[in-house]
Amino acid sequence: MKRPFALSAMPNSHRSELVVNLVLARSPDNQALTGIADIWRAFQGLAECGGLSGAMHDPGLARALVCTTDLKETTVRASFRDLVVDPAGLFVLANMLHWLHEKIIPLQRATILWPANERVVRTDEPQFPDPWPHYSFELEIGDLIDDIDLEIELMAPQPKAITDRVVDTLSDWLLATHRGGFANEMFKPAESIVFLGPDLMNIEADYVAWFIEAIRADESALDSLLNVLEWIHQNVAPIRSVSLGP
Repeated sequence: MKRPFALSAMPNSHRSELVVNLVLARSPDNQALTGIADIWRAFQGLAECGGLSGAMHDPGLARALVCTTDLKETTVRASFRDLVVDPAGLFVLANMLHWLHEKIIPLQRATILWPANERVVRTDEPQFPDPWPHYSFELEIGDLIDDIDLEIELMAPQPKAITDRVVDTLSDWLLATHRGGFANEMFKPAESIVFLGPDLMNIEADYVAWFIEAIRADESALDSLLNVLEWIHQNVAPIRSVSLGP
């Protein structure tokens, strides 16, 4: 995938720190600053809930990151410490920067210092984290061509605060898909989006359902979603079963 700005990635000398340096094409206004912050929040949120763990790291062990940012005129720096993600998470980040360039503010250059404990992958060839091979819940996947219903059955009824947290965590994945994270050659970053159905969701004490009308993104976005559900199972509320399909 050709990037419309200069993009380079290289290992960082710090094993678990990611640093992103951006050079903007113009001074950012308040709207652009909000858009830039959204990109950091989208990447951080997806990483913290296991959505970038892939098959290499147990999604349930994903933890909160320490994020610091700095802005000087047209130069932006973001640092994420304690990052443990699949190497293909680099391509997801590159997609988000691509989305930022096309939708919010043009970039002249982006330099990514990827954690030294993870391999540096190419940022111009689509590649995404694989699914975790050992889900803790029953999983049924049906036809994923058209409308998709995500149905989550919890082990036991939960208070509203817990089911709200389940939905909030799923929303971290949704934000990342809306920021182009899982774009590919067919669905470019600016075109990548998930459309929820008119009913949006159904929430009960032991059941959460999301109604997805269409996914304009690589199918690997659903692998990431399942990894997020594994994180929810281990950290929020135990899940009995998950169903994806019409």
